[in-house]
Amino acid sequence: MNTQLSLDISDELHCIMDTDGQILGLNQRFADILYMQKNALVGKSFFGLVTENTQSDFKAFLQTLPALQVRSVQVDLSNSLKEIVQLRGKIIIDQTAHIHLSGTIFLAQEARLARFKRFFDLSLLEMVISVDKEGKFTYFNRGFADMLGFSIQEINQMNFFEMLENAEILYFLQHLDALQKQEGFTQNFNLKCKHKDKTYRLISWRMTFNKDAYYAVGTDITEQEEQRLQNERLLKDLENQNKEQKNTLQELETRNFELDQFVYKVSHDLRAPLTSIMGLINLSRLDGDNLDKVHGYINMMETSTQKLDRFITALLEYSRSSREFQDAQKIDFQQLIEDSLEDLKYIKDYERLQIQVDIKSADIDFYAEQMKLGIIFNNILSNAVKYQNKRQAPNILKIEIDYTPAWYANIRVWDNGIGINQKYLDKVFNMFFRATETSEGSGLGLYIVKQAAERLGGAIEINSVYGEYTEVLMQIPNRNSTLALKT
Repeated sequence: MNTQLSLDISDELHCIMDTDGQILGLNQRFADILYMQKNALVGKSFFGLVTENTQSDFKAFLQTLPALQVRSVQVDLSNSLKEIVQLRGKIIIDQTAHIHLSGTIFLAQEARLARFKRFFDLSLLEMVISVDKEGKFTYFNRGFADMLGFSIQEINQMNFFEMLENAEILYFLQHLDALQKQEGFTQNFNLKCKHKDKTYRLISWRMTFNKDAYYAVGTDITEQEEQRLQNERLLKDLENQNKEQKNTLQELETRNFELDQFVYKVSHDLRAPLTSIMGLINLSRLDGDNLDKVHGYINMMETSTQKLDRFITALLEYSRSSREFQDAQKIDFQQLIEDSLEDLKYIKDYERLQIQVDIKSADIDFYAEQMKLGIIFNNILSNAVKYQNKRQAPNILKIEIDYTPAWYANIRVWDNGIGINQKYLDKVFNMFFRATETSEGSGLGLYIVKQAAERLGGAIEINSVYGEYTEVLMQIPNRNSTLALKT
Protein backbone atom coordinates (compact mmCIF):
# COMPACT_ATOMS: atom_id res chain seq x y z
CA MET A 1 0.00 0.00 0.00
CA ASN A 2 1.15 3.58 -0.73
CA THR A 3 2.80 5.03 2.40
CA GLN A 4 1.07 8.42 2.12
CA LEU A 5 -2.30 6.72 1.65
CA SER A 6 -1.68 4.63 4.76
CA LEU A 7 -0.91 7.77 6.74
CA ASP A 8 -4.03 9.60 5.51
CA ILE A 9 -6.43 6.83 6.53
CA SER A 10 -4.88 6.49 9.97
CA ASP A 11 -6.74 7.80 13.03
CA GLU A 12 -3.47 9.08 14.47
CA LEU A 13 -1.41 12.11 13.54
CA HIS A 14 1.72 11.35 11.48
CA CYS A 15 4.62 13.57 10.50
CA ILE A 16 8.03 12.86 8.89
CA MET A 17 10.94 15.32 9.22
CA ASP A 18 14.70 15.38 8.85
CA THR A 19 17.12 15.95 11.74
CA ASP A 20 17.00 19.73 11.09
CA GLY A 21 13.27 19.69 11.72
CA GLN A 22 12.18 20.28 8.10
CA ILE A 23 8.83 18.60 7.47
CA LEU A 24 9.09 16.02 4.68
CA GLY A 25 5.55 14.73 4.83
CA LEU A 26 2.45 14.48 7.05
CA ASN A 27 -1.06 13.12 6.90
CA GLN A 28 -4.28 15.13 6.45
CA ARG A 29 -5.37 14.65 10.05
CA PHE A 30 -2.22 16.35 11.30
CA ALA A 31 -2.88 19.37 9.01
CA ASP A 32 -6.54 19.52 10.10
CA ILE A 33 -5.61 19.70 13.80
CA LEU A 34 -3.35 22.65 12.99
CA TYR A 35 -6.02 24.32 10.76
CA MET A 36 -3.45 24.55 7.98
CA GLN A 37 -3.07 23.30 4.44
CA LYS A 38 -1.04 20.08 4.15
CA ASN A 39 0.89 21.24 1.10
CA ALA A 40 1.75 24.51 2.82
CA LEU A 41 3.32 22.63 5.76
CA VAL A 42 5.67 20.48 3.68
CA GLY A 43 9.11 22.12 3.64
CA LYS A 44 8.36 24.18 6.75
CA SER A 45 10.24 23.80 10.03
CA PHE A 46 8.48 21.58 12.54
CA PHE A 47 10.11 23.63 15.28
CA GLY A 48 8.02 26.63 14.14
CA LEU A 49 4.90 24.71 15.26
CA VAL A 50 6.30 24.02 18.70
CA THR A 51 5.44 26.56 21.40
CA GLU A 52 8.29 28.94 22.20
CA ASN A 53 8.69 27.83 25.81
CA THR A 54 9.17 24.15 24.82
CA GLN A 55 11.20 24.48 21.59
CA SER A 56 14.63 24.19 23.24
CA ASP A 57 13.56 21.09 25.27
CA PHE A 58 12.17 19.41 22.15
CA LYS A 59 15.35 20.09 20.12
CA ALA A 60 17.51 18.70 22.95
CA PHE A 61 15.30 15.62 23.09
CA LEU A 62 15.80 14.96 19.36
CA GLN A 63 19.60 15.29 19.66
CA THR A 64 19.71 12.50 22.22
CA LEU A 65 17.28 10.26 20.33
CA PRO A 66 18.98 6.92 19.45
CA ALA A 67 18.52 5.52 15.95
CA LEU A 68 16.00 2.76 15.29
CA GLN A 69 14.61 2.90 18.82
CA VAL A 70 11.05 3.91 19.55
CA ARG A 71 10.64 6.50 22.27
CA SER A 72 7.58 8.16 23.83
CA VAL A 73 7.18 11.86 23.09
CA GLN A 74 5.13 14.78 24.34
CA VAL A 75 5.25 18.15 22.56
CA ASP A 76 3.14 21.34 22.74
CA LEU A 77 2.07 22.72 19.37
CA SER A 78 0.36 26.01 18.41
CA ASN A 79 -2.27 25.86 15.65
CA SER A 80 -3.32 28.70 13.31
CA LEU A 81 -6.06 29.71 15.76
CA LYS A 82 -3.35 30.38 18.37
CA GLU A 83 -4.59 27.49 20.46
CA ILE A 84 -2.10 25.32 22.33
CA VAL A 85 -2.60 21.60 21.78
CA GLN A 86 -0.43 18.80 23.15
CA LEU A 87 0.65 15.88 20.99
CA ARG A 88 1.42 12.61 22.80
CA GLY A 89 2.74 9.56 20.96
CA LYS A 90 5.81 7.76 19.65
CA ILE A 91 8.92 8.90 17.77
CA ILE A 92 11.75 7.06 15.95
CA ILE A 93 14.72 7.79 13.69
CA ASP A 94 14.99 5.36 10.74
CA GLN A 95 18.13 4.17 8.96
CA THR A 96 17.94 7.16 6.53
CA ALA A 97 18.01 9.62 9.47
CA HIS A 98 14.32 10.54 8.94
CA ILE A 99 12.32 11.19 12.09
CA HIS A 100 8.86 9.61 12.25
CA LEU A 101 6.37 11.11 14.72
CA SER A 102 2.92 9.70 15.38
CA GLY A 103 0.39 10.22 18.12
CA THR A 104 -2.84 11.80 19.28
CA ILE A 105 -3.84 15.23 20.51
CA PHE A 106 -4.33 15.82 24.19
CA LEU A 107 -5.95 19.18 25.03
CA ALA A 108 -3.52 20.25 27.71
CA GLN A 109 -4.49 23.95 28.06
CA GLU A 110 -7.93 25.50 28.24
CA ALA A 111 -9.45 22.12 27.62
CA ARG A 112 -13.05 23.22 28.05
CA LEU A 113 -12.67 26.18 25.69
CA ALA A 114 -10.90 23.99 23.13
CA ARG A 115 -13.68 21.42 23.24
CA PHE A 116 -16.21 24.25 22.92
CA LYS A 117 -14.45 25.56 19.80
CA ARG A 118 -14.13 22.10 18.30
CA PHE A 119 -17.86 21.63 18.77
CA PHE A 120 -18.58 24.76 16.72
CA ASP A 121 -16.13 23.64 14.06
CA LEU A 122 -18.07 20.41 13.68
CA SER A 123 -21.59 21.76 14.39
CA LEU A 124 -24.35 22.54 11.94
CA LEU A 125 -24.25 26.24 12.77
CA GLU A 126 -23.22 28.22 9.69
CA MET A 127 -20.92 30.78 11.29
CA VAL A 128 -19.51 31.32 14.77
CA ILE A 129 -16.98 34.05 15.57
CA SER A 130 -15.52 35.98 18.47
CA VAL A 131 -13.58 39.22 18.08
CA ASP A 132 -11.93 41.63 20.51
CA LYS A 133 -12.83 45.30 20.83
CA GLU A 134 -10.60 46.23 17.90
CA GLY A 135 -12.21 43.65 15.61
CA LYS A 136 -9.35 41.13 15.69
CA PHE A 137 -10.52 37.55 15.52
CA THR A 138 -10.05 35.50 18.67
CA TYR A 139 -11.98 32.63 17.12
CA PHE A 140 -13.91 31.68 13.99
CA ASN A 141 -15.20 28.33 12.79
CA ARG A 142 -14.69 26.80 9.38
CA GLY A 143 -18.22 27.71 8.38
CA PHE A 144 -17.31 31.41 8.55
CA ALA A 145 -14.23 31.01 6.37
CA ASP A 146 -15.98 28.73 3.87
CA MET A 147 -19.04 30.95 3.55
CA LEU A 148 -16.94 33.98 2.62
CA GLY A 149 -14.50 32.02 0.45
CA PHE A 150 -11.33 32.76 2.44
CA SER A 151 -8.76 30.31 3.79
CA ILE A 152 -8.13 30.07 7.53
CA GLN A 153 -4.73 31.73 7.07
CA GLU A 154 -6.35 34.66 5.19
CA ILE A 155 -8.97 35.17 7.89
CA ASN A 156 -6.23 35.24 10.54
CA GLN A 157 -4.70 38.24 8.78
CA MET A 158 -8.00 40.15 8.56
CA ASN A 159 -9.99 42.44 10.84
CA PHE A 160 -13.70 41.75 11.16
CA PHE A 161 -14.66 45.43 11.03
CA GLU A 162 -12.76 45.84 7.76
CA MET A 163 -14.77 42.98 6.24
CA LEU A 164 -17.97 45.01 6.52
CA GLU A 165 -19.40 47.30 3.86
CA ASN A 166 -18.06 50.82 4.46
CA ALA A 167 -21.52 52.35 4.79
CA GLU A 168 -22.35 50.02 7.70
CA ILE A 169 -19.18 50.26 9.82
CA LEU A 170 -20.08 53.44 11.75
CA TYR A 171 -23.63 52.20 12.40
CA PHE A 172 -22.28 48.85 13.63
CA LEU A 173 -19.63 50.35 15.94
CA GLN A 174 -22.25 52.55 17.61
CA HIS A 175 -24.30 49.48 18.45
CA LEU A 176 -21.21 47.65 19.73
CA ASP A 177 -20.70 50.42 22.27
CA ALA A 178 -24.24 49.78 23.49
CA LEU A 179 -23.49 46.05 23.77
CA GLN A 180 -20.43 46.74 25.94
CA LYS A 181 -22.60 48.74 28.34
CA GLN A 182 -25.09 45.88 28.59
CA GLU A 183 -22.83 42.85 29.00
CA GLY A 184 -24.66 39.63 28.28
CA PHE A 185 -27.38 41.38 26.31
CA THR A 186 -27.91 40.02 22.76
CA GLN A 187 -28.73 42.00 19.66
CA ASN A 188 -29.46 41.13 16.04
CA PHE A 189 -27.64 42.73 13.10
CA ASN A 190 -27.98 42.29 9.37
CA LEU A 191 -24.55 43.15 7.95
CA LYS A 192 -23.00 42.91 4.50
CA CYS A 193 -19.70 41.01 4.80
CA LYS A 194 -17.01 40.98 2.13
CA HIS A 195 -16.63 37.79 0.09
CA LYS A 196 -13.32 36.82 -1.50
CA ASP A 197 -14.83 37.29 -4.98
CA LYS A 198 -15.28 41.01 -4.07
CA THR A 199 -19.04 40.73 -3.67
CA TYR A 200 -20.88 41.01 -0.36
CA ARG A 201 -22.98 38.47 1.48
CA LEU A 202 -25.78 39.60 3.76
CA ILE A 203 -25.28 37.90 7.14
CA SER A 204 -27.79 37.89 9.97
CA TRP A 205 -25.77 38.03 13.23
CA ARG A 206 -26.91 37.46 16.80
CA MET A 207 -24.21 39.02 18.96
CA THR A 208 -23.35 39.51 22.63
CA PHE A 209 -20.45 40.97 24.61
CA ASN A 210 -18.66 39.25 27.48
CA LYS A 211 -15.28 39.91 29.10
CA ASP A 212 -13.62 42.07 26.45
CA ALA A 213 -14.83 40.07 23.46
CA TYR A 214 -17.83 39.94 21.16
CA TYR A 215 -19.39 36.56 20.42
CA ALA A 216 -21.71 36.05 17.44
CA VAL A 217 -23.56 33.36 15.54
CA GLY A 218 -24.40 34.17 11.91
CA THR A 219 -26.57 32.91 9.06
CA ASP A 220 -26.22 33.82 5.41
CA ILE A 221 -29.52 35.38 4.30
CA THR A 222 -28.36 36.82 0.97
CA GLU A 223 -30.65 34.65 -1.14
CA GLN A 224 -33.59 35.16 1.23
CA GLU A 225 -33.14 38.94 1.10
CA GLU A 226 -32.88 38.92 -2.69
CA GLN A 227 -36.05 36.85 -2.84
CA ARG A 228 -37.80 39.22 -0.41
CA LEU A 229 -36.81 42.26 -2.49
CA GLN A 230 -37.91 40.52 -5.67
CA ASN A 231 -41.26 39.68 -4.05
CA GLU A 232 -41.63 43.33 -3.01
CA ARG A 233 -40.89 44.48 -6.55
CA LEU A 234 -43.37 41.97 -7.98
CA LEU A 235 -46.00 43.03 -5.45
CA LYS A 236 -45.43 46.69 -6.27
CA ASP A 237 -45.65 45.94 -9.99
CA LEU A 238 -48.86 44.03 -9.38
CA GLU A 239 -50.28 46.92 -7.34
CA ASN A 240 -49.34 49.35 -10.13
CA GLN A 241 -50.94 47.07 -12.72
CA ASN A 242 -54.10 46.81 -10.62
CA LYS A 243 -54.14 50.58 -10.22
CA GLU A 244 -53.67 51.08 -13.95
CA GLN A 245 -56.43 48.57 -14.68
CA LYS A 246 -58.72 50.33 -12.21
CA ASN A 247 -57.97 53.69 -13.81
CA THR A 248 -58.52 52.18 -17.25
CA LEU A 249 -61.88 50.77 -16.17
CA GLN A 250 -62.90 54.13 -14.71
CA GLU A 251 -61.79 55.84 -17.91
CA LEU A 252 -63.78 53.34 -19.98
CA GLU A 253 -66.87 53.91 -17.83
CA THR A 254 -66.48 57.66 -18.30
CA ARG A 255 -65.95 57.28 -22.04
CA ASN A 256 -68.95 54.96 -22.35
CA PHE A 257 -71.13 57.45 -20.50
CA GLU A 258 -69.85 60.29 -22.67
CA LEU A 259 -70.37 58.17 -25.78
CA ASP A 260 -73.99 57.48 -24.80
CA GLN A 261 -74.52 61.21 -24.25
CA PHE A 262 -72.71 62.00 -27.46
CA VAL A 263 -74.78 59.66 -29.62
CA TYR A 264 -78.03 60.91 -28.07
CA LYS A 265 -77.19 64.61 -28.36
CA VAL A 266 -75.69 64.34 -31.84
CA SER A 267 -78.70 62.48 -33.19
CA HIS A 268 -81.03 65.01 -31.54
CA ASP A 269 -79.14 68.16 -32.55
CA LEU A 270 -78.59 66.97 -36.11
CA ARG A 271 -82.15 65.81 -36.61
CA ALA A 272 -83.81 68.94 -35.19
CA PRO A 273 -82.60 71.40 -37.87
CA LEU A 274 -83.04 68.77 -40.61
CA THR A 275 -86.65 68.19 -39.53
CA SER A 276 -87.19 71.95 -39.51
CA ILE A 277 -85.75 72.26 -43.02
CA MET A 278 -87.93 69.43 -44.36
CA GLY A 279 -91.02 71.00 -42.82
CA LEU A 280 -90.21 74.38 -44.38
CA ILE A 281 -89.67 72.71 -47.76
CA ASN A 282 -93.16 71.20 -47.55
CA LEU A 283 -94.64 74.59 -46.62
CA SER A 284 -92.82 76.17 -49.57
CA ARG A 285 -94.50 73.70 -51.90
CA LEU A 286 -97.93 74.46 -50.46
CA ASP A 287 -97.41 78.23 -50.66
CA GLY A 288 -95.39 78.20 -53.86
CA ASP A 289 -97.49 81.03 -55.37
CA ASN A 290 -96.87 83.35 -52.42
CA LEU A 291 -93.34 84.68 -52.94
CA ASP A 292 -93.25 86.57 -49.62
CA LYS A 293 -93.97 83.42 -47.68
CA VAL A 294 -91.47 81.39 -49.71
CA HIS A 295 -88.76 83.98 -49.01
CA GLY A 296 -89.57 83.75 -45.31
CA TYR A 297 -89.32 79.97 -45.45
CA ILE A 298 -85.95 80.26 -47.21
CA ASN A 299 -84.64 82.60 -44.48
CA MET A 300 -85.76 80.16 -41.82
CA MET A 301 -84.12 77.28 -43.71
CA GLU A 302 -80.92 79.31 -43.86
CA THR A 303 -81.04 79.79 -40.09
CA SER A 304 -81.53 76.05 -39.54
CA THR A 305 -78.76 75.27 -42.04
CA GLN A 306 -76.36 77.64 -40.25
CA LYS A 307 -77.24 76.02 -36.94
CA LEU A 308 -76.56 72.60 -38.47
CA ASP A 309 -73.27 73.88 -39.92
CA ARG A 310 -72.16 75.23 -36.53
CA PHE A 311 -72.92 71.93 -34.88
CA ILE A 312 -71.03 69.94 -37.52
CA THR A 313 -68.08 72.34 -37.17
CA ALA A 314 -68.09 71.75 -33.41
CA LEU A 315 -68.07 68.00 -34.00
CA LEU A 316 -65.09 68.35 -36.32
CA GLU A 317 -63.25 70.42 -33.71
CA TYR A 318 -64.03 67.82 -31.10
CA SER A 319 -62.60 65.12 -33.36
CA ARG A 320 -59.45 67.15 -34.06
CA SER A 321 -58.88 68.01 -30.38
CA SER A 322 -59.24 64.35 -29.38
CA ARG A 323 -56.33 63.22 -31.51
CA GLU A 324 -53.29 61.92 -29.70
CA PHE A 325 -50.00 63.72 -29.09
CA GLN A 326 -48.74 65.59 -32.16
CA ASP A 327 -45.54 67.37 -33.10
CA ALA A 328 -45.13 70.81 -31.59
CA GLN A 329 -44.72 73.93 -33.72
CA LYS A 330 -43.29 77.34 -32.93
CA ILE A 331 -46.19 79.51 -31.77
CA ASP A 332 -46.70 83.14 -32.81
CA PHE A 333 -49.37 84.14 -30.28
CA GLN A 334 -50.06 87.48 -31.98
CA GLN A 335 -50.76 85.78 -35.31
CA LEU A 336 -52.77 83.05 -33.60
CA ILE A 337 -55.07 85.64 -32.00
CA GLU A 338 -55.42 87.61 -35.24
CA ASP A 339 -56.37 84.46 -37.15
CA SER A 340 -59.01 83.58 -34.55
CA LEU A 341 -60.49 87.10 -34.56
CA GLU A 342 -60.52 87.14 -38.38
CA ASP A 343 -62.82 84.13 -38.35
CA LEU A 344 -65.15 85.90 -35.90
CA LYS A 345 -65.55 89.24 -37.75
CA TYR A 346 -68.78 88.21 -39.40
CA ILE A 347 -70.50 87.21 -36.16
CA LYS A 348 -73.26 89.61 -35.16
CA ASP A 349 -72.15 92.51 -32.90
CA TYR A 350 -68.44 91.75 -33.34
CA GLU A 351 -67.82 95.42 -34.11
CA ARG A 352 -69.13 96.44 -30.64
CA LEU A 353 -66.12 94.83 -28.90
CA GLN A 354 -63.08 96.79 -27.78
CA ILE A 355 -60.30 94.20 -28.01
CA GLN A 356 -57.11 94.62 -25.98
CA VAL A 357 -54.16 92.27 -26.53
CA ASP A 358 -51.10 92.17 -24.25
CA ILE A 359 -48.33 89.62 -24.94
CA LYS A 360 -45.22 89.31 -22.76
CA SER A 361 -42.55 86.94 -24.03
CA ALA A 362 -39.18 85.62 -22.93
CA ASP A 363 -36.07 85.43 -25.11
CA ILE A 364 -36.91 81.82 -25.90
CA ASP A 365 -39.36 80.45 -28.47
CA PHE A 366 -42.63 78.87 -27.37
CA TYR A 367 -43.65 75.51 -28.84
CA ALA A 368 -47.00 73.73 -28.65
CA GLU A 369 -49.54 72.03 -30.92
CA GLN A 370 -50.78 74.84 -33.16
CA MET A 371 -54.07 73.16 -34.04
CA LYS A 372 -55.16 72.57 -30.42
CA LEU A 373 -54.22 76.12 -29.38
CA GLY A 374 -56.22 77.43 -32.36
CA ILE A 375 -59.26 75.41 -31.27
CA ILE A 376 -58.95 76.81 -27.72
CA PHE A 377 -58.77 80.46 -28.82
CA ASN A 378 -61.51 80.08 -31.45
CA ASN A 379 -64.00 78.78 -28.88
CA ILE A 380 -63.15 81.13 -26.02
CA LEU A 381 -63.08 84.27 -28.17
CA SER A 382 -66.25 83.16 -29.96
CA ASN A 383 -68.08 83.02 -26.60
CA ALA A 384 -66.84 86.52 -25.74
CA VAL A 385 -68.32 87.83 -29.01
CA LYS A 386 -71.64 85.96 -28.74
CA TYR A 387 -72.40 86.65 -25.09
CA GLN A 388 -71.82 90.40 -24.85
CA ASN A 389 -73.89 92.44 -22.41
CA LYS A 390 -75.72 94.70 -24.86
CA ARG A 391 -77.16 96.81 -22.06
CA GLN A 392 -73.79 98.33 -21.30
CA ALA A 393 -70.96 100.01 -23.16
CA PRO A 394 -68.20 99.68 -23.87
CA ASN A 395 -67.99 95.90 -24.39
CA ILE A 396 -64.41 94.90 -23.58
CA LEU A 397 -62.40 91.78 -24.43
CA LYS A 398 -58.92 91.48 -22.87
CA ILE A 399 -56.42 88.86 -24.03
CA GLU A 400 -53.28 88.60 -21.91
CA ILE A 401 -50.47 86.11 -22.60
CA ASP A 402 -47.30 85.89 -20.52
CA TYR A 403 -44.63 83.29 -21.28
CA THR A 404 -41.67 85.02 -19.65
CA PRO A 405 -41.25 81.99 -17.30
CA ALA A 406 -40.06 80.14 -20.46
CA TRP A 407 -41.37 76.80 -19.17
CA TYR A 408 -45.06 77.66 -19.68
CA ALA A 409 -47.48 80.34 -20.84
CA ASN A 410 -50.04 81.99 -18.58
CA ILE A 411 -53.12 82.92 -20.63
CA ARG A 412 -55.98 85.14 -19.42
CA VAL A 413 -59.09 86.00 -21.44
CA TRP A 414 -61.49 88.47 -19.76
CA ASP A 415 -64.72 90.04 -20.97
CA ASN A 416 -67.47 92.10 -19.36
CA GLY A 417 -70.26 90.15 -21.04
CA ILE A 418 -73.35 88.57 -19.51
CA GLY A 419 -71.30 86.20 -17.32
CA ILE A 420 -72.24 82.77 -16.02
CA ASN A 421 -74.55 81.98 -13.13
CA GLN A 422 -72.57 80.74 -10.13
CA LYS A 423 -74.60 77.53 -9.93
CA TYR A 424 -73.43 76.54 -13.43
CA LEU A 425 -69.71 77.17 -13.08
CA ASP A 426 -68.86 73.59 -12.11
CA LYS A 427 -70.78 72.26 -15.16
CA VAL A 428 -69.58 74.52 -17.98
CA PHE A 429 -66.92 72.01 -19.09
CA ASN A 430 -69.40 69.14 -19.35
CA MET A 431 -70.23 67.76 -22.77
CA PHE A 432 -73.31 69.42 -24.38
CA PHE A 433 -73.92 71.70 -21.39
CA ARG A 434 -75.64 75.02 -22.17
CA ALA A 435 -75.75 77.66 -19.45
CA THR A 436 -78.80 79.43 -20.96
CA GLU A 437 -81.88 78.27 -22.83
CA THR A 438 -81.26 80.96 -25.45
CA SER A 439 -77.81 79.61 -26.31
CA GLU A 440 -77.39 78.85 -29.98
CA GLY A 441 -74.20 76.83 -29.37
CA SER A 442 -73.70 73.08 -29.56
CA GLY A 443 -72.80 72.70 -25.89
CA LEU A 444 -69.44 71.28 -26.99
CA GLY A 445 -67.32 74.44 -27.03
CA LEU A 446 -65.95 74.60 -23.50
CA TYR A 447 -65.82 70.80 -23.28
CA ILE A 448 -63.56 70.82 -26.36
CA VAL A 449 -61.46 73.64 -24.87
CA LYS A 450 -60.83 71.69 -21.67
CA GLN A 451 -60.01 68.50 -23.57
CA ALA A 452 -57.54 70.35 -25.81
CA ALA A 453 -55.88 72.14 -22.87
CA GLU A 454 -55.38 68.89 -20.98
CA ARG A 455 -53.98 67.15 -24.06
CA LEU A 456 -51.47 70.00 -24.28
CA GLY A 457 -50.46 69.11 -20.72
CA GLY A 458 -52.02 72.29 -19.36
CA ALA A 459 -54.82 73.35 -17.02
CA ILE A 460 -57.83 75.63 -17.36
CA GLU A 461 -60.37 77.28 -15.03
CA ILE A 462 -63.22 79.76 -15.36
CA ASN A 463 -64.24 82.52 -12.96
CA SER A 464 -67.42 84.51 -13.53
CA VAL A 465 -70.02 86.75 -11.90
CA TYR A 466 -73.39 86.73 -13.61
CA GLY A 467 -74.11 90.05 -15.30
CA GLU A 468 -70.59 91.39 -14.73
CA TYR A 469 -67.69 89.43 -16.26
CA THR A 470 -66.18 86.10 -17.31
CA GLU A 471 -62.50 85.22 -16.87
CA VAL A 472 -60.77 82.20 -18.42
CA LEU A 473 -57.34 81.29 -16.98
CA MET A 474 -55.01 78.77 -18.63
CA GLN A 475 -51.47 77.53 -18.15
CA ILE A 476 -49.92 75.75 -21.14
CA PRO A 477 -46.43 74.16 -20.99
CA ASN A 478 -43.69 75.06 -23.45
CA ARG A 479 -42.56 72.01 -25.42
CA ASN A 480 -39.35 73.67 -26.59
CA SER A 481 -36.80 70.79 -26.72
CA THR A 482 -33.89 73.14 -25.92
CA LEU A 483 -35.34 73.67 -22.46
CA ALA A 484 -35.02 69.96 -21.70
CA LEU A 485 -31.44 69.92 -23.01
CA LYS A 486 -30.40 72.66 -20.57
CA THR A 487 -31.49 70.71 -17.49
